Amino acid sequence: MAIKIRRLVTGHDAKGRAVVLADSLAPNVIAPRAKLERALLWATETVPASNDGDEDMGNLEIGVGLKGGSVFSIVKWEPGCAALAHRTLTVDYGVILSGSIFLEMDGTEVELRAGDVYILRGTVHSWDNRGTEDCIAAVTMVDAKPVKIGRKRLDIISASGREHE
Repeated sequence: MAIKIRRLVTGHDAKGRAVVLADSLAPNVIAPRAKLERALLWATETVPASNDGDEDMGNLEIGVGLKGGSVFSIVKWEPGCAALAHRTLTVDYGVILSGSIFLEMDGTEVELRAGDVYILRGTVHSWDNRGTEDCIAAVTMVDAKPVKIGRKRLDIISASGREHE
C-alpha cells in the first residue's frame, strides 16, 4: 500500500501575501524496490534554496539525492526489506517516526527506534527492517562533497555495490 502523507506547501500571491499553494496527499510516491517506498515531499535545486515561484518541487523525478540541492522525503521500509549497501554524496538527516530499523555499516549495526535521529555523512550503509511492523522515517538529504581519507576519495556506491566514476 502506498504511503499516504498529507503535504501542505505555502508560497505567495501576486501581492506578496502568504498563501497555501498545495494541501493534498504527496503526489510523488515511488517504490524503487520491493518493500520500500519513498514519498518525495519537496526538493531544491540549489543550496541556499530559492523560495521564488510556485513550481511544485515535489513532482520532480529524481534519484536518491539531487546534485547541488536538497531532498525531503518520507521513507517506509516494510518488514523483511532487503538490505542493500550504498553510499551517497549527501549528508542525511533522519528521524524515525514509527517502527524500528537496523542501520548497518562496515560490520557495525545500530537499531534505531521511533524518536531516534540519525545523521549520515557519506558513509556506506544499508537498512534492514527485522521487525514485524513498517518503519517510517522523515529524511532530508543535502548534496555534499565526496569524503576524502588521506588522498583517497570515497565515491558513490550504488545499491549493487559498484562504485560510480
